[in-house]
Amino acid sequence: MNDKYHNRQWPNKILEHSSNDIVNNIIERINQASSIWQQPGFFSDVILVGEKYSYFTDLPIEYAKSIKFSQSNFFTITLEYGKINGDIFNQDRVHKDNHLNGEGSKFLHPIIRHYKQGKQIGEHHIVEDLEAVWKDPEHIQYLLNFIVRELKPKVIPEKEDLETV
Repeated sequence: MNDKYHNRQWPNKILEHSSNDIVNNIIERINQASSIWQQPGFFSDVILVGEKYSYFTDLPIEYAKSIKFSQSNFFTITLEYGKINGDIFNQDRVHKDNHLNGEGSKFLHPIIRHYKQGKQIGEHHIVEDLEAVWKDPEHIQYLLNFIVRELKPKVIPEKEDLETV
């Protein structure tokens, strides 16, 4: 309401211009934030990428994607459940060490999505963890790889370009 009606910016933290600082802040929040834990898939953190990196916490995800940052370059950080088919009590879990199959996680796990100019251009799932602790070196390294890859300049095709292909 402050942002919309009183032109007061949502509180945010300015990050260092480094992939490591982005990853350290994400890891800290996914292991401590109650909002994204208690409202999975609804609340998110957002990292706005520009001349400076701004870390916003506790934003409703749809507000961030469709209104606040729709024409920006940004990452969203959420905790979400995966797709469960059949009996919820009879599910195979993705092994904690299977970091390349994070998108196969069925239980609560962090998802980092990259958006640019209103389009999702990248997604990374950190593999589910029974204890909900995402601090292992592998969690950090695969997330760092994703962030470094996503921060490299990309060309986003225009809709007209896609139709002519």
